[in-house]
Amino acid sequence: MFDILPDFIGAVLIMTALSAFVYFDGNFETAHKSAKYLLWFSILKTALCMWCMGGHRDYIMPFTFIFAVLETIFMISMFRSLYLGAEYTLMRSSSDRTPKAVNEAFTMSFIFTIASRLLEFIPQIADIAAQDAELDLSPMAQLKMYLLGACLVCGIILGVIYLVMTAKAWIGLACDKKYNSFLKEKYENFLRDEREVFVTRRLSFAYLLITVSVLFIPDFYVDAINLIPSVVTVILSFSAAVVVNKLMGKRTGVLLVLSGLTVTLITALYMSRVRLGINYICSVETFNRQEFTLLESTKSVVYAGVLSFAEAIIVFLSINYALSCFKKCFMAEKRKNVLGRITLCRFLSALSLITLAFSRVLTCVCGHLSSHPPVTEYVKNKAFITSGAVYEQMMENEFILRYENFVSLQSAMSLVSLLMVLLLAVVLVNMKRATEGNDKK
Repeated sequence: MFDILPDFIGAVLIMTALSAFVYFDGNFETAHKSAKYLLWFSILKTALCMWCMGGHRDYIMPFTFIFAVLETIFMISMFRSLYLGAEYTLMRSSSDRTPKAVNEAFTMSFIFTIASRLLEFIPQIADIAAQDAELDLSPMAQLKMYLLGACLVCGIILGVIYLVMTAKAWIGLACDKKYNSFLKEKYENFLRDEREVFVTRRLSFAYLLITVSVLFIPDFYVDAINLIPSVVTVILSFSAAVVVNKLMGKRTGVLLVLSGLTVTLITALYMSRVRLGINYICSVETFNRQEFTLLESTKSVVYAGVLSFAEAIIVFLSINYALSCFKKCFMAEKRKNVLGRITLCRFLSALSLITLAFSRVLTCVCGHLSSHPPVTEYVKNKAFITSGAVYEQMMENEFILRYENFVSLQSAMSLVSLLMVLLLAVVLVNMKRATEGNDKK
């Protein structure tokens, strides 16, 4: 159930591509809406996957089946509208090119959608053996890893075939001069006649990107694996800046690549040196003494501090850059009623990132304290302590008491960071409502 590249990243990329095409045909707008639904659905899927992996593994198979069916519906709807829009605009452009390649691309997309979802679900069937003792499917359960590997290989091959066959259609459209001239003329006419609608749509999509980006500031850890790394926040916030900059004819790209690579490198260093997910490793179910090797010295806390605050600074700079682009756009479009809220957003984002960085450092401090034998024993047996007298006796140990205090402080800092992020999202949503529509609104 662990998705290395969450589907919402693909949904955001599709929405970005379709954001300009919505002006050409109603089918493109329908495809854009389907991609938006797919975005929120995939975020929900990621959250439920974390819940399943956190101790509710019996629900993995039904969730996988439900998600496979719903994703198939959303994706087929999106592909159908996308290729219908391409076919209609191709015919209206008086191009010599036939829509045959477009129809073949849709057929391949239809096959790819169903087959890929099926390949995702097949390995989970082996879990039936673990869920129903009456069924004698233990050999099938043992074959799960082999099924998973075979389906993964088949999925990669299917994906390559899909890319090759659909690329033919899109490359053909990109090289069609009549088609591109038709789209360019239609786009310029729309900008001239419907400037207000154009600006509102651009801003609305940019708001979506920046709001989604800040929601991924907090870390989501399952068994020491950072499910959604901070690089997602950087990519989405810079994407929002790119969308806003297009309103003013500016281009942004190099900063996005450099910042994304930097945050990815920092995250990789962090995970390899300080084992940030130590709070999950300390749980009874996943306790593993070998994971404490890098935390037995105070160097781990130094690593945590340097890398956490370096990452926090880069993520803040990406969000601040996007908000600066919003401010310039509002000034140019004479929408100055929310400039004060941009300052508030900057403050909230900085505060949330600082508290998150402190939370990471405190997590490593807890891991460092866990390397002491009394604390290690306490962590292993904590769930079985039911007597108040025994608990008070445990707290008489200096290291155990310090460990509990740091755990409480770390939880408090994480909660503050999460609250700041949620408040930031609320302010962004409120700012979106205040800047959409005409100047009077």
